[in-house]
Amino acid sequence: MNFNKIKKKLNVPWQYFSGSSPHVAYVSGFHGYDNLGDEAVYDALRGYFPKGCFVDYPKGSIGRLGNCLSGMHCALLAGGTMISGKMSTAVHTQRCFNSCPHRFVFGTGVSLPDFWRHRMGAEKWDRAVEIWRDLLNQCDYLGVRGPDSARVLVEWGVKPPEVIGDPALFFSRPSPPKQPTGNFVSIGLNIAETSGYMYGDYESYLSEYIKLAAQIRQAGWKIEWFVLWPKDLPATRTVAQASGTSEIIHTIYRDSNAFIDKAENLSLFVGTRLHAAALATCAYVPTVSLEYQPKCSDYMKSIDQGQSVIRMDSFSAESAFGLLQETLARRQSIAEQLHRTINMMRNRQQQRAAEIAREIGIA
Repeated sequence: MNFNKIKKKLNVPWQYFSGSSPHVAYVSGFHGYDNLGDEAVYDALRGYFPKGCFVDYPKGSIGRLGNCLSGMHCALLAGGTMISGKMSTAVHTQRCFNSCPHRFVFGTGVSLPDFWRHRMGAEKWDRAVEIWRDLLNQCDYLGVRGPDSARVLVEWGVKPPEVIGDPALFFSRPSPPKQPTGNFVSIGLNIAETSGYMYGDYESYLSEYIKLAAQIRQAGWKIEWFVLWPKDLPATRTVAQASGTSEIIHTIYRDSNAFIDKAENLSLFVGTRLHAAALATCAYVPTVSLEYQPKCSDYMKSIDQGQSVIRMDSFSAESAFGLLQETLARRQSIAEQLHRTINMMRNRQQQRAAEIAREIGIA
């Protein structure tokens, strides 16, 4: 076990005893490991529930510690794609939900069976789904990230959830998108280390990305690389150096606002990590999502941008550059659409969060 994991688990008693009741058990989150996506979700949920005393519900053998902490009034299932056929996550959530009188799901994603069931093992997947079905039907409120997540839960026999978008929309800017000036074009690019479960082949993905970055450079467009997780940095450097575009590489692992500050000056963005795309759209930057897993499409559909998704197994430099050209031609209208859609979704999140806070006494 690494130092960060030990530190995070030892932090549970401090979170509990240093805060006042009622406590909010934050279940299944992965924050605390320099992954901006998970940090964004955690910070957003704390922003939506500022008066709640958040306690990271402990996992593994130390998870029994959670049952010793009295007064865990509310269980809040974290963002990310937490609802899946992974048995350990289902059991961990079950333990937490069973110890809390109030349970809420707020913007969590659901793993699509078509992609994950055979990869995780059908028998284990089906047993985990049975646990999730019982847990989610007991929730006081069930809000999921996107329409694909909602569809899967209904297919599982779960009560129909509300689509409220990703919690990271909390960080979306209140002001309208900036009007472009002149003909200068700047592109934000994001690489992800996706050699595990993904659509397509990882080496082909990197090869095509090198070609895409080189083509963008040859078009005279400025490139800025965005790295959200330290494990993505080596691949980013490799692609940037191979394409002659390594002048600007931003490493932003914890601060969502810092990411948006840099992204809002871009013309377009191409993101592989789900939250690279999400935070770019929070700045109302027209974004192309490279779908390495189904969750990327689920997010983009939630903000009416499903047409701006390229699945990784059909990703090519030529097709991606063509889509960027089409997107650039409609940049301002897309930015204004993002502003309308995301503000509507964020207002829905704010309303639901206020209702939950009143219900559990932390308004």
